[in-house]
Amino acid sequence: MVVLAMAFFSSACDETQTSPSPLPTPTVTPPAEAEYTFWVLERGSNQPISGATLSTSFGQFQTDESGKVIIRSTTGGFQITVTAESCLPFVTAQRTALTNLLIYCLHAAGNSELTVRQAVFGDIGADFNPGLHPLYRLDGPVSIVLEQRFIEEWPNSASLIYTWAQKLQNQIGFQVYASTSAVPGTAVFPLRIDQTIEDKGFDAIVTWDIINYRIVGGGIAFSRSQLYDLVVGHEFGHVFGLSHHNAPGLLNLRATPPWEYSANEVENIKLMLTWKPGTTWPLSDASSGILTRSRFSGKQMVTIGCRQTSRGIVDEVMTYSHK
Repeated sequence: MVVLAMAFFSSACDETQTSPSPLPTPTVTPPAEAEYTFWVLERGSNQPISGATLSTSFGQFQTDESGKVIIRSTTGGFQITVTAESCLPFVTAQRTALTNLLIYCLHAAGNSELTVRQAVFGDIGADFNPGLHPLYRLDGPVSIVLEQRFIEEWPNSASLIYTWAQKLQNQIGFQVYASTSAVPGTAVFPLRIDQTIEDKGFDAIVTWDIINYRIVGGGIAFSRSQLYDLVVGHEFGHVFGLSHHNAPGLLNLRATPPWEYSANEVENIKLMLTWKPGTTWPLSDASSGILTRSRFSGKQMVTIGCRQTSRGIVDEVMTYSHK
C-alpha cells in the first residue's frame, strides 16, 4: 500500500504544464485628419479680416489677407475663439457647414472691448458698476412724464428735458416722448423733484423695471429743480440701458465737455440695438440673446443713484433687487 501511494504521487508530479495562448494584439486605426476652411468677416459689412486669430485647444491659426484660414484636425468638433484687433471676441464651435465666422468690430474713437464690457454689460472696471450682467435695454418707445407744476415753475429745466428726449431719440431710433401724460404702449418713466434723496447721498436716481431683460418702465428723480445738460444726458443714457465706462462721454463719471453722447457711446447704443436683450458676455453661440431665446421670465428692479458736483458726476451707486 505504501509503494502504490508513492508511485501515484510521483506520477502526478511529472504531468506537463501548458501555458494559455497569447491574445491577439488589437489593431488601432488613428483618426483621420480633416480639413476645415473658415473666413473671418466683419459682421454687417462682410469685409474680410486679415490677421485674425482662431484659438483652439490644439493650436492657434491666423487668417490671410482674404480673411481665410485652414485648420487641420483629427477632432470632429472643437471650440473656436476668434479675436482680431479692434474687434470683439467671439466664441463658437466647429460644426457642419460652418465656414463664415462673423465678428463685431469697433470703429468709434475711444471705443474698445473694455468699454463695451463696461457700458453695455456693467463691468466693474468703471466706477460703481455692479459687475457683468446680461444686456438690459429699452425695446421700444418711452414716455418721460412731467408734472404740469414742473413745467410751469421750472421752464428752463423742462426745456432741457425736451431737448435731451429728442437727442436720445435721435440715437436709439425709438420715440422718446416728454409730456404731462404717458403715451399708451410705451415704457413709462415719471420724472419728479425729490429733495429727500439727498438724505441718501444722491442728487439723482433712475429706476428700471425689467422683464425678460427689457426695460419696461421705471422712474427718474432729481434732488434739485435746476438741471443742466450733463446730468440730464447722463440719466437719459441710463434710461436707455447704458452703464458707466471710462472712455470719453456723458456716462463717464468724470465727464468733460462737450455735453453730447460721444462717438463710442453712439456706437455702443447701436450694438445694444443689434443684440437682443439678455445677450451675455463674452459673445458666443451660447449668449442668450444671439442664437438662443432667453429663458428668464422673472421681474427685476434696478435703482441707479447719482451724486454730482460742478465738475461732473463723481460718485454713483447701482443697487439691484429681484422680485
